[in-house]
Amino acid sequence: MSLIPPDRQSRPTSTTRRGEESILPVQTLISVLDACHNLSGFPWWVIIATSTWAFRLSLLPVVILQLLKLRKIGELSLK
Repeated sequence: MSLIPPDRQSRPTSTTRRGEESILPVQTLISVLDACHNLSGFPWWVIIATSTWAFRLSLLPVVILQLLKLRKIGELSLK
């Protein structure tokens, strides 16, 4: 017996698969991580840690560029 009124209960749609929303970026990320796990045979914690490290490393040039621009804006605002 559910305590949630029938009009408030979520209804499955045609986009649900295995109880998950079928959102393309999320499904792509899950597929990539699953493929890395299957190909390497490493435990999940290694795959998650490695993917986090790779994502942060890929964002490093953007962060450095933003810091340089922020420093330049700071120098201009002091004048």
